Amino acid sequence: MINKNITLTLTILLLLCNGIKAQSNTVGIKKYVIFTFEIIHKESKVKDYYYWITPQDSIAKKNAFEVFPLYTEEYSKDILNRCKTGNTIDIFTASTATDFNFDDNYKSEVRNLLSLISINKVKIQDFRKRWTKNGDEVNIDVYASPIIGEFCDCLENHENRSYGFKGLIYLPVTSFNYDKGFWTSKDEKVVRFVDYSYVEYSSHYPSNIHGNSNIRVKSKVQTFK
Repeated sequence: MINKNITLTLTILLLLCNGIKAQSNTVGIKKYVIFTFEIIHKESKVKDYYYWITPQDSIAKKNAFEVFPLYTEEYSKDILNRCKTGNTIDIFTASTATDFNFDDNYKSEVRNLLSLISINKVKIQDFRKRWTKNGDEVNIDVYASPIIGEFCDCLENHENRSYGFKGLIYLPVTSFNYDKGFWTSKDEKVVRFVDYSYVEYSSHYPSNIHGNSNIRVKSKVQTFK
C-alpha cells in the first residue's frame, strides 16, 4: 500500500511538472544582443527599422551563431499568449481570437525596450544594397544593443499560396535593462566582426535560400573562455 502511495505521489508530481513546463515558453530573465538594421532609402531618405536578436550564451566559444527576428509590433495579445506557452503562431493571420488590447503596463515595457535599444546601440557595420529591377538603392547601418530581459520564443509558421515560411521568432515580455558589461566581454569581439549583410533583414523570416531554417551568421574571429 505504501509503495502504491509513493508511486501515485511521484506520478502526480511528474504531471504537475510537465503541466508547469507546458504553461510557459519563457526562460526568465537572460542576456541578449539585439541588432537594429537601419535602412535608409537613397531617393526618399525614409528610414525603416528591423530588429533581430540572439541570446548571449549562444555566442560564447563560437565564431558563428544564429539570429532571429524580434517583433516589437504587428502581433496581437493572443499571439503573445500563444508564444508564451510554446505554441506555433502566425503573426500575419487574424482569427476570431485576435485581440490587440494590450494593457498599459505591457505597452510601457515595450516602449522601454525600444528606448533602451535606441539609446544604447553601437554601430558595428554598414553596407549597401541595390536592386537592378527597380533601381532602388539603400544604405544599411547595423547596430548592436546588449539587453537583459525576458522574451518568449516560438515557431512562426506562415502558409500562403504563393510562398510559405517557417522559423523561430522572439517577442518581448518584461523586465528590460541595458547590459553595460557586454562591451568589455570576449563576446563583443565576435559580434563586431560578423558579416550581417547575409541577414535578410526586411523579410523578417528565413527565405528559401536558407532552406526555411534559422539564419546563421559567422564572425572573422573566435574567442575561447
